[in-house]
Amino acid sequence: MATGDGRYITIADVKAEIPTDILARLTDDDASKDADQKVIDEAKIATAIRYAEARIDNALAKRYKVPIKLTELEEAAARDAIVQAAVNLVYHKLYSRVGKPDAHSDKKKMADTFLAEVASGQRELGGAKTLSRTRIKYVAPKAKFSTVDDADHPQERNP
Repeated sequence: MATGDGRYITIADVKAEIPTDILARLTDDDASKDADQKVIDEAKIATAIRYAEARIDNALAKRYKVPIKLTELEEAAARDAIVQAAVNLVYHKLYSRVGKPDAHSDKKKMADTFLAEVASGQRELGGAKTLSRTRIKYVAPKAKFSTVDDADHPQERNP
């Protein structure tokens, strides 16, 4: 698990979660190779990780200072949930790049649901630095309305 450096997952985390043969098929674009000859392209995994991190930061920035430092989170469950959301988004991104965006769309949906719940306040990330929300309140002067009755104020009539 990535810790403290602003990254939620590393290439090693992705390799630990997604089987090697699947990663090779999702990242090696050489069509001349058989499935068992394909090799993992770590640059494509790194691109998918950046995508996942950006999605996570975008969602969490509504309530928290991002990037979240995983080492500061009080609960292991919160750390694990962020890591799992990142892995799920990487999984989805890798499948999308090979033309199969619907494959494992449940993983993307789970990540999106988790992130939406955190952003809306339904879930908390204890220990994460929240944004201070300073509200500016503008108070307009009290409106002054008057009615002018032409009979009572003949000098205010328009000619």
